[in-house]
Amino acid sequence: MKKPRLSWADRALLSRLTRLLPTAQRRRQRLIVSPRTLLRWHAHLVKRHWIFPHRRPGRPRTAATIRALAVKMAHDNPL
Repeated sequence: MKKPRLSWADRALLSRLTRLLPTAQRRRQRLIVSPRTLLRWHAHLVKRHWIFPHRRPGRPRTAATIRALAVKMAHDNPL
């Protein structure tokens, strides 16, 4: 008998649902995947949840047109 092919959504749902079971009951269950695999999927879900986009520190660069306008205003009004 072939193992079923699980999609990413199936894995996510299965790992979340099995985490809701008490540990003693989880150990008695006959699952289509091993407990170690479930823990790996759950760890992957947690890791994906806490990934933030990588950004450069500090303020974003000012557009060249705005910089040129600021320099022109500074030359026009030296005080």
